[in-house]
Amino acid sequence: SSGINAEYGQHYYTTNNLSMKVEALSGKDTALIKDILSMFTKSCPDDHEKVKEIKTLLDDGSISIIVVVDNNKLSGFLLYYNHYSTWLGPSTVIRHIGTVNQDKLISKKLLGEVIKICGAKGIQRFDMFTEDSWIKETLTEMNFVNLSEAEQWDLYSLNIQ
Repeated sequence: SSGINAEYGQHYYTTNNLSMKVEALSGKDTALIKDILSMFTKSCPDDHEKVKEIKTLLDDGSISIIVVVDNNKLSGFLLYYNHYSTWLGPSTVIRHIGTVNQDKLISKKLLGEVIKICGAKGIQRFDMFTEDSWIKETLTEMNFVNLSEAEQWDLYSLNIQ
């Protein structure tokens, strides 16, 4: 069966033998946060700044999450939030996708679910910044457009310490 709870809540459903749990992260599910951080740390063992950033996003509870659970074990997750641009209107920003063994099938299912959830709210634009080649391949396979190539955009950042 399949379905989406527009309020996110705790809603379970199955897609192709994967149990998926869709919920807004409250910051209180410490076991889930621990599992996500563990999976994230394994996929980026040397990127302490990225791990710190993801931990901060999870701890402050302002980010939503889609989780793939297979046999009661975390197999993948997607972190996202909704954003509003005065130029382009509403969008969803996908902050991170993590899967066991960089599994493209699971990442495509996660992306498909966030598109369904946010699309039901009228959001038609989805953005993601990544340097991970396997995620770039997945996004390209799902018809995401690389704006740095298509629009010749450059991303600039300033960090003041």
